Amino acid sequence: ISYERLDLSVPVTPTYMRFGGSVSTSVTLKKLTAGTRYMIRLWATDGGGISQPIEKTVKTKDDIPCPPRFLRITRDIENAVELNWLPPVNPNGVNTSYEI
Repeated sequence: ISYERLDLSVPVTPTYMRFGGSVSTSVTLKKLTAGTRYMIRLWATDGGGISQPIEKTVKTKDDIPCPPRFLRITRDIENAVELNWLPPVNPNGVNTSYEI
């Protein structure tokens, strides 16, 4: 099995997992990032060699986002303030809104 993140702007090396000697037909991939798309590839092997892979794209479930960053007051006038901030480093999904 190999899997790799698809949402990164920089290419990454796939992670490979080998289950030598096992005929199990299931596995749990752990410690994946929430709200992230992955390409998963699976091969079968035997004494004659390695099969062609099958591929599946999957997206992990969204989770609670990390907090926004660098909150600033950019304008402070008599009856109003203007705020701005940067989005979370790890949104763990698609941010749909901010609450103040």
